[in-house]
Amino acid sequence: MKQIFTKAIILLVLFFCESKNLFAQAEINTEFTTRMNYVFSQLDKSKVPTGFLLDYAMEFAELKCYNGVLTDTNKVSAGTLRDIYNTLWFSAIHTNAGSFRHPDYTDSLWQVQRQPGIITLGGLFYNYSKFKDNALTGNLLILSNDQFIDKYVGSVWQNPYQEFNTMAISPSTINYNLTYYSVVLPTNLFLSNRSSEISTIQFDAADGQYNYITP
Repeated sequence: MKQIFTKAIILLVLFFCESKNLFAQAEINTEFTTRMNYVFSQLDKSKVPTGFLLDYAMEFAELKCYNGVLTDTNKVSAGTLRDIYNTLWFSAIHTNAGSFRHPDYTDSLWQVQRQPGIITLGGLFYNYSKFKDNALTGNLLILSNDQFIDKYVGSVWQNPYQEFNTMAISPSTINYNLTYYSVVLPTNLFLSNRSSEISTIQFDAADGQYNYITP
């Protein structure tokens, strides 16, 4: 849905494409956040059903590829998991997204819990929102002066949002020189805004049986 406000971020795109200098990540984030806060300032953010709006985010990963169905093109490494988490972190547009740890803190927890002979997993399962593909053409949303505005027909709000899930689990490193090992998924390394819906997690260790982890 990013295409529906191309004009709204064209200056930002040119900034990234034409810049010949490397800026600190914090500086880039400030530029991006300032622009996005302007573009989305007129929206009633409390109406975003999950509190996460992908269109608002700086995207480090394409979340729709990580929908819980494993394919040859969406295998997850620790770096991929960070990119997915960072994308979600940037997409948090309202406090109804719930508490959300800073990505650096999550990384530090993961490193601390690595142990010899144990493969320590990290993971996430989040429900997030994005604009419907027809949000503008279907007259569900207004774009005026490079800003999104809620659309009402009479007094009835037109819902421009749709919801999706993203899920990913990864070991902290891709190389293990182990004959025997244990696999753990610590509770504080599995992050979710839908944890009440999760009872068990299974993984296939290619040993002919499914193994269960309860986060």
